[in-house]
Amino acid sequence: FFFVLWQAMSDSDDEIALSPETLAALQEVLAEQAAQKFAPDWSLNQFYFKDCTRQDLLQEAVAQSRGGRIAIIGMPSVFLSLEERGEPHNAVLFEYDQRFASFEEKFCFYDVHAPLEIPEAHQHSYDFILADPPFLNNETVDRCIETMKLLRRSDDTPMMLCTGAVLRDHILEVLECTHVCQYRCQHHQLQNEYLVYVNYRSEAFPWEE
Repeated sequence: FFFVLWQAMSDSDDEIALSPETLAALQEVLAEQAAQKFAPDWSLNQFYFKDCTRQDLLQEAVAQSRGGRIAIIGMPSVFLSLEERGEPHNAVLFEYDQRFASFEEKFCFYDVHAPLEIPEAHQHSYDFILADPPFLNNETVDRCIETMKLLRRSDDTPMMLCTGAVLRDHILEVLECTHVCQYRCQHHQLQNEYLVYVNYRSEAFPWEE
């Protein structure tokens, strides 16, 4: 495989042209390497979404950001799926796990216990916010929401919060203009019902009646 890749890269001094089959094989290899390097760390309460959920969330984030910047808070599996596409993107992962610092400018260290300690360059500069608080309690959700508001470009920036159904009443109380979507997230190793909360209308993620 790697000889085929090298040969394709050597065919032209000006640009790299890979066949669809070779590109698909390369993406598969990269995905396997990422899965090994960034396996969920249970000590950090990491539980990764299933691929179908990752892709649904990514598609929505890209569509709603309209080419702008995307902030992904505490959702490394979604960020990894975006990286695996091998396409340029404007997303930044806000994450406590320092393994992801290898993504350099696409990574920003984030501690939910210090929700406002965000570099100034990131404040009020994102066009879509996608977040999953690391713990299922009111205090953690409140801190995460503080961060979401600090990152959003304006008050009407679309935001999506994914977390347990047990926090439903609290989220609807503290996060203005929020609605529960019909969509249900799917996790590996988790049985908790995971809801999606948004502050905007979407055909892909319609509200509950």
